[in-house]
Amino acid sequence: GAEGRKLLVQEEYTLLNSSQPPRTYINTEGTFRFRLSPDIKEPTVAVRGLMNMPLPQMAEPGKTAGEFLIRYPIKPGPTVILVAYEADYASAEAVLRDGVGYPIERASLHVFPSTLTVESEVFRPAGVDPINAIRKFEAANLAAGSTLPVRIRGEAGSPGEGETAEGGGEIRIVPGAMARLAVPLLACLSLVLLWALGVRVAKDWPRRKGAQPSEGDQKN
Repeated sequence: GAEGRKLLVQEEYTLLNSSQPPRTYINTEGTFRFRLSPDIKEPTVAVRGLMNMPLPQMAEPGKTAGEFLIRYPIKPGPTVILVAYEADYASAEAVLRDGVGYPIERASLHVFPSTLTVESEVFRPAGVDPINAIRKFEAANLAAGSTLPVRIRGEAGSPGEGETAEGGGEIRIVPGAMARLAVPLLACLSLVLLWALGVRVAKDWPRRKGAQPSEGDQKN
């Protein structure tokens, strides 16, 4: 999303550990490596944990500019890794050259606002979400080590700008992990509160029952 003089980039990787027999992947040289544009210095990285809770990770610089790694143990099955950073957009233009050293089965790109011009040798147009003013692009079956080059040009949105087509509220680009976290978190809080209430009632019930008047007392 282009906002003011910044390009806000959020990436979500689903890494599949299909080892047989199933085993956790651990490597002292890093378990997940990714590449960003060389001018990006401090990306924010997290792993999606239980109940979609983001688990912050330390992004360590690799051997070349723009290369980073994390050391999180990759368990069997899918692991979702979230990467976020800001790029300079003062000239109303930015070029991204992100990539990973793994084969990519499917990739999608969402760009906000939809009025931005997007040029890429990899991504192909996949429609527009008119309600949220987002343009969609897709790519598939990319070889290991592929770079996902994208050039973005055009006028950025300003903070607080962007009304939905149905007169809804302000459009904000937020990490998908936190957006999907709301309902499970509320459900968890509700369960905790109900459990606490149940414990309190269980403790108070004998005392309350003993304090109730007997039938003989009521008749008198």
